[in-house]
Order: sequence, then C-alpha cells, then structure tokens
Amino acid sequence: MPWQITLYIVISLIAAAINLLLAVFAWRHRDAPGARSFTILLLLIVLWSVFAVLEVLSFSLRLEQFWYNFKAFSLAFSLAFSPVLLFIFVVQYLGWGRWLTWPRLLLLCLIPTLTQFFAWTNLFDLWWRDGITSGPWFWVHATYAFILIFVAMILMLLRLLRATEQRWQLL
Repeated sequence: MPWQITLYIVISLIAAAINLLLAVFAWRHRDAPGARSFTILLLLIVLWSVFAVLEVLSFSLRLEQFWYNFKAFSLAFSLAFSPVLLFIFVVQYLGWGRWLTWPRLLLLCLIPTLTQFFAWTNLFDLWWRDGITSGPWFWVHATYAFILIFVAMILMLLRLLRATEQRWQLL
C-alpha cells in the first residue's frame, strides 16, 4: 500500500477518533445549550470518516462498492444537514433556543430533505444533468447551505464583538 494511502487512513482515523471523543464529551453535557446538535454534527463526521477508510481498505471491488455506497450516503446526508445543524447549534449556544420551534425546525430541514430526495433519485435531472454537470437543485442547496453558514458565523462574530470579559472564552 502506498504511503499516501496509509497517511490518508491514519489521518482519517485520527480525525474520526477526535470527533468521536468530542461527541461523547458533548453528549455527556447534553443539557448545555447546543450540545445535542453539536453531537449529531460530530457523529456525521465520524460516520463519513470511517466509511471512507473502509472503502479504501476494501480488498475486492464489490466490497469497495459496498462501503462507497455507505460513504456516499453519509456524505450526502452530512452535506445536506450539516449547515442546518451548525445553524441550530449556534442559535442554541447563543441562548436563542426558544426560537427553534418544531415548525421552524421542519422548515429549516425542508431543503436538505428535498436535497436528499433529488440526490438519490435525480428526478428531472435536478441534481445532476449528465452525471458530471450540477443541476439546478444543487445550486439551490449550495446557496441555502452557504447562507446558513454565513448567518451562523455572523451571529457568532457579533456575540464575540459584544462580549467583554468572556471574549477569550468564546475563542
């Protein structure tokens, strides 16, 4: 096995282990604001990392395809829902968790859910045009994801700038 693949496996496993430890720590403090959404976000990262390693370690094409499918599912799920989980985490962390009612959570998850549907069915070529070119729904999801990430980062930055004695604790 080439050293690059070995290095990829080692780094992926270390990343999975660190994220798993962080997820366990966050889960132990699940009553803290944002801990539950942070735990789920970390577990999605762990799943993707482990499936990626298992795919690389496969000794047959059929087994490689098996793990590739799991990795693709976890990656698609992670890509679709990670921005929502990040946004939910930030809102909860900042103490605005009461804003996250069930109807609002369902609304936040609408585009990622549709993204999963279109990514797996490619209905009307909305996700992929010819297997290579991104379809229109890809851009809808990408725009939505970047807006959520941008808003979450701006909210954290505004809190950091308003903080006084706690400023360094946020970093």
